[in-house]
Amino acid sequence: MKWTNRIIIGLVIVLLTLVVLLLLSTLYYSTDMKMELGSLTDWIIAGANVAMATTAVISAILWFNQKAKLNTLDISHRLAFDFENHLWKINERLYSNILFRNKILDDIKSENLSQAEVRSLIFKEISRKTTTDLSEIAYLYSSIRKLERHNVNIKPILKDVFNDILKARLDYLNSHYRYLHELAFSQDNLESEKVVSMKNILEEKKKVLSNIFENKLAKLDINKDYEFNPAK
Repeated sequence: MKWTNRIIIGLVIVLLTLVVLLLLSTLYYSTDMKMELGSLTDWIIAGANVAMATTAVISAILWFNQKAKLNTLDISHRLAFDFENHLWKINERLYSNILFRNKILDDIKSENLSQAEVRSLIFKEISRKTTTDLSEIAYLYSSIRKLERHNVNIKPILKDVFNDILKARLDYLNSHYRYLHELAFSQDNLESEKVVSMKNILEEKKKVLSNIFENKLAKLDINKDYEFNPAK
């Protein structure tokens, strides 16, 4: 973008310079004698044209610089929105996990699936620890790097909320997977002390994570929790 602007500005300067030279040459050769310089009026007009040309060049440079800053600001806001959007996807996953656990419990109680099939579904969900879970975190940290490259700084209050979310997310997911693992091997006794204990711990971890989104992140303002600096 910067090189494109420089090329366009250069072309504007060259074209305006050619116009000025053309005006001067016209004045020089407009009289009967080529060595005469033209009338005072002609020179006043030529001077005015040169001034206008200079003003046009300066205006063009200022416009392109301002446009570059506006474009950078637009990109920066989009990156900030994308970053927060992916943070909120962690909250959305809470509800998809609830649906998954309820479906597993329903399949076990109604015997829609064999115990082996239930275990297969559970182990597939647990395998997300090394796939989806890592991808989510990698994307968030990559988004932060992109923000930094576009001169956007995350303010301390949002950084603190971000760190709180990551910690609560890890605690929640560990409880989620432990509970599912216990279900896989306790299908004949869903009310066992261990299953109930795991479920209660999971509910506590889920509540902690959900509260961070509802009471902290939801109250932040995208225009106040970032420093949007123009490109240098």
